[in-house]
Amino acid sequence: MIRSSGNAIYALDARQSVGQIPVKVKKIGCEVMTATGRKYLRAPRGTGFSFVSSRRVDRVDPPGIDGHSAFLDR
Repeated sequence: MIRSSGNAIYALDARQSVGQIPVKVKKIGCEVMTATGRKYLRAPRGTGFSFVSSRRVDRVDPPGIDGHSAFLDR
């Protein structure tokens, strides 16, 4: 199985699920999950979230998101 090799990352786009059904990342073994806020969470346009498991968080660049973590090429 590819996932058990340790090289593959189990990533899930959950925009159709979050807000409709309970989503338990530990139960399904998900390492990265993203979803939009606008769909079933009824949040404003342009919102959303990302989940990264503690097993993979060290591979995220930048490690956090704030007003200074995005770079614009001008």
